[in-house]
Amino acid sequence: MKESIPNILEDLLGIKADRAHLSTNQELDELTKITHLGRNKAGQKAQSPAPTSDPISSPPPKETEPPASPPQWAQDSPVPQPPPQPVETTTSSIPDIPESEPDPHQRSASLLTLFTVIRLNRKNFQLAITLPDREPCSCAFKNGILVDDYFTDQTNGTADQERSVLLVDAEQSFVVGMAKELTEHEKQFLMLTAATGKQAVRILESKKIDLLITGLKMPEMDGFELLAYIKTHFPALPSLVISTFDYPAMHARIKQLGARQHLLKPINSPALAKHILDILGQLPGKKSIKGMALADFITLLGLSTTSCFVDIFLQGKDHFLCRVEKGFIQGISCGSAKGELAIRETLSWNEFLITFRQTPF
Repeated sequence: MKESIPNILEDLLGIKADRAHLSTNQELDELTKITHLGRNKAGQKAQSPAPTSDPISSPPPKETEPPASPPQWAQDSPVPQPPPQPVETTTSSIPDIPESEPDPHQRSASLLTLFTVIRLNRKNFQLAITLPDREPCSCAFKNGILVDDYFTDQTNGTADQERSVLLVDAEQSFVVGMAKELTEHEKQFLMLTAATGKQAVRILESKKIDLLITGLKMPEMDGFELLAYIKTHFPALPSLVISTFDYPAMHARIKQLGARQHLLKPINSPALAKHILDILGQLPGKKSIKGMALADFITLLGLSTTSCFVDIFLQGKDHFLCRVEKGFIQGISCGSAKGELAIRETLSWNEFLITFRQTPF
C-alpha cells in the first residue's frame, strides 16, 4: 500500500491539519526546503557485527612448555603469596540520567519561519505595531525591505560614528578643501562629496546619508532641483544650502523646499562643522534603519521572541490570524481553514496589512 504523504505543517507548526486536503504541489516542496526541520528517525542505527576471527587465516596457537620445577632448597622456603585481586565483572552499573522537561515549543515553528514560508521577502505590505510595551508605529515594506524612515535608540554611544554627510557643489576647490579640513571630525561623521545634483542622487540611492549640504548653481541638476527631489523621495533627510548670494525670493524658495538653513560663502570649516554637528545632534541616540530587511527589523525590535497576535488583512479575503507565544506559533487560522490550509490561503496575497497586537490573556 502506498505510504501517505507526511503532514509537513503538523511537524512545522505542531498544528493538526485536514489530511484529506494534502497534496504534493510546489508549496509542499518549498515548505520542506525552507524549514529544514529534520527529525531523528525512531530507533537506533543497527550496530555493525563484531569482527570474528578467521580460523583459516589465524595462526595456530603455540604449544607452551610446563614451567620448570623450582630447586629443592626453594621448595623448602616459604614463599609469600600476593593478595587476592578483585575479579572484574562483565556488567557495569550505569547511573540513571534524569530526563529533561519537555519543551512545549519543540515542535512549533518560529514566527520568522512562518514569514519565510509565506514569502514576505517578495511582497509589499504595511506593518503596524500596537503592543503596550513598544512605541506604536506603522511603516511600509516593499519586497520585504523597509522603505520608510524608522528611528531606533542607539545605546552603545557609536551612533555618531556611523553618520554620513554629503557635500554637493560645482566649485571643486571648495568641496575638496572643505572635505579635507573636516577630516578632524571623522569620529563624528563621514564626509562624502559630489559635483552635480545627478551624482548626489546616485549616492543617495546607494548609501545611507544623514545630512545633505548643497550649492545652488550646478550643471545637469541644480541645487533647487536637488532639494525638490529630496523633498519627494527622502522627506526625512535634513539639508543645508551654501551659496554666494542671498536674495529674498531665493531664500523663500529654499525654505519652501525644506532646507534647514541658508549659509553664505565664504564660510570656514569650523563654522560649517558647528552647523553639521548641531543638526546631527538634534536626534541624539537615534538612527534610521531605512532599508533593513523584514527579518532583521523583527529581530531588532524584539518581536521574534514576544507573545502576541499577528493579523494579516487583505481586502476581500478572510482574516488571517496567528497566535504567537515567546516567538513560537501556537495556532493559525484563516476563516474556517486551520493550520496548513490557512497558510495556503495567503501564498498568493500581496499589498496587505500586518499588525502585531496584544493577546487578550
